[in-house]
Amino acid sequence: MADSGPVAILALLPPPTTINDTHKVYSIALGCAFMCAVASSFVLWRLYTRVTSRSFGLDDCGAVFALLCYIAWSTMAVYANLHAGVGKPLWEITMDEYTVWFQVIVGCAFLYPIMSAAIRVSILLFYHRLFAVRGSAFRLANYALMAAQAVFMTVFVILPVFACTPIYAAWTLSLYPSSCRVQYFEDITTALYGASLGFDVILTVLPLWPISKLQIPLKQRAGIAFLFLVGTSATTAAAYKLAIWVWNLSRTWSGDPTWLSYQLSPFIPAQFDSYGVTYWIPSQVEPTLALICTSLPALKPVLVKIGRAIGSTVASLSPKRSVDGVSPSRPVLMYAAKKPRVVTIQGGKVPFHNSGSNHHSDIDAETGSEAGLKGDYFRLDEVSAHERPGS
Repeated sequence: MADSGPVAILALLPPPTTINDTHKVYSIALGCAFMCAVASSFVLWRLYTRVTSRSFGLDDCGAVFALLCYIAWSTMAVYANLHAGVGKPLWEITMDEYTVWFQVIVGCAFLYPIMSAAIRVSILLFYHRLFAVRGSAFRLANYALMAAQAVFMTVFVILPVFACTPIYAAWTLSLYPSSCRVQYFEDITTALYGASLGFDVILTVLPLWPISKLQIPLKQRAGIAFLFLVGTSATTAAAYKLAIWVWNLSRTWSGDPTWLSYQLSPFIPAQFDSYGVTYWIPSQVEPTLALICTSLPALKPVLVKIGRAIGSTVASLSPKRSVDGVSPSRPVLMYAAKKPRVVTIQGGKVPFHNSGSNHHSDIDAETGSEAGLKGDYFRLDEVSAHERPGS
């Protein structure tokens, strides 16, 4: 606008005084609620299996706190999309709805660093449970990253306090233009997302270090690595969120010319016209994938059993056929999997199938020596081709 002075602003249309939900969008709120339900189910399932197997550990305690933070975040996301006018045309949103909108933004500024740090700490505790050996470089790196999460959380919880003076000016539109440093808030948010993405990348590749030292066949090492690299989906979501945030900062125009006729148009960020898609969806997808991927290794034994049960059911429903001339009524042993050996990964253990032995034993990841069974483990339940009869 050429002139945004007090006289020019007063000549524009005032915001509506009654809530009009004609153009209200429910899909974003429903999507956030659905993602929350799915991620929470995975975490609760993980906790249930740990409790019933009597293997509940510190990483599970971390997962509980991370889940609570995530549920609080999801609640804010759903509430904002239902009660703050998110998704409606900006000129249709009342002052009260904008107040809720800005209050939620302030809440997110404080909660996001706590939630993201909590999720990463739970992952690091899980790594410690599986891989850490007293005095090892990996263990020291793990501790250093945990300390870094404490610093990350502390710094980014304190910084938003200085965005508005007083802080309630952030959601008081009469004070917002003169009492808030918008550029400062945008800069610290960009730094927050960037630092979070950096930590996510480190945590994604960190397990490859001890996995590469395992004295097991390459195929099985690749299988274990893949299980942990599934977490790249959450890292990709974090990268997308940062990219869309930075792109939106450069957009100072609104695609709705009607909005320019209203008094609040000089003060409300133009990015608000697509806030549900460009902010809430990426911000919900990232922790959702992180919690699901964190739970998968602990759920692998259960998932394998379910897969076997489904496979058996499908096989039983298939028509019986003779194999190599043998009558289908005669039992034929087509494939026999030996009991898996359990290989230690610096203190934890995963199975190693050895065709020459049916007993369970541990092998130290670095030395290859036999070790006692310690800690928690998950099963790969894979058998190499050379172990199959007749191969």
